[in-house]
Amino acid sequence: MTIEPLLQVDHLQMRFKNPKNRRSIVHAVDDVSFSVAPGEIVGVVGESGSGKSTIGRCILGLENPSDGDIHFDGSDLGAHSKLRNRRDLASRLQVVFQDPYSSLNPFRTIGQTLAEPLQVRSRVSDAQADVRARDMLEAVGLPREAADRYPSQFSGGQRQRIGIARALIMEPKLVICDEAVSALDLSTQAQILNLLSKLAAERGLAYIFIAHDLDVVRYISDRTLVLYRGRVMEQGPSADVYSRPLHPYTAALHAAAPVTDPVAQRERRAARAKIVRPAPDAGPTTGHKGCPFAARCAFAQEVCTTDRPADTPVGERAVACHMYDATSGHTRQGAGMPGAELAIT
Repeated sequence: MTIEPLLQVDHLQMRFKNPKNRRSIVHAVDDVSFSVAPGEIVGVVGESGSGKSTIGRCILGLENPSDGDIHFDGSDLGAHSKLRNRRDLASRLQVVFQDPYSSLNPFRTIGQTLAEPLQVRSRVSDAQADVRARDMLEAVGLPREAADRYPSQFSGGQRQRIGIARALIMEPKLVICDEAVSALDLSTQAQILNLLSKLAAERGLAYIFIAHDLDVVRYISDRTLVLYRGRVMEQGPSADVYSRPLHPYTAALHAAAPVTDPVAQRERRAARAKIVRPAPDAGPTTGHKGCPFAARCAFAQEVCTTDRPADTPVGERAVACHMYDATSGHTRQGAGMPGAELAIT
């Protein structure tokens, strides 16, 4: 039995005028396609400027895509983005923002903040909204009396729990977590990740979890998309993408994550040096020519700079790299694909 995706993104494009050269166009999102099944957690990972947050903004209607299709829960979001009634989708599609300090109104109590969407969209009474707000606070690990307090009275981790409560109070089907733990310390990150996983399992929620840390994405996600300069370099089951990266950029992203063991850290730095070669910043992606990682890839060949790599199936994954044969899914003979260099522990 085939399960219809909750979210389907096809050939999404987002282009801007280059701020450094107004005559050229920046491809912030460059032909990105993926889906999210009901109850599935899909991680989107990449360094700053990879386009991951722009994808989230396009889905939420905060940006109008230059091209491509977005369908969510039977609705064409491309059509809704041009209509005022897109707000009707808000109960099914919510977001948790990065900064827990600026995302809450300092002049409203937590109870007022949580109750407002219920009163506006569900037309419930003040008393009913207050009870549901307190129930939601309890669900995210905060006391019911927190509804009577103001944002300034809470820590960053507590504020992020409030942000999660605000996103879930309308009982959505999909939540976009845009760098939801990056502003928190490591111990608080772990608490919020565990909370998000627990709520997803209990409520059948689907997440798009956007982050720059491959380790964090692997911890919470079922599938992972690796983005670089607006393009998907690799995608597949999170455990496989993390432990056996296919694309050199994925391996470089893994190696860049810090670890506490100094010996392991030195080994990662040495492995990354074999994958990424020094190269000047090429600036934002301004066209479709070649692989965007070619200038930094130690294994790049001439074809990498002239032709855009196709998405090649490799088992349950897909990788956009000329080093893989589209027919067999194996490394091309003589392609110079790294062996142990990609198997970073």
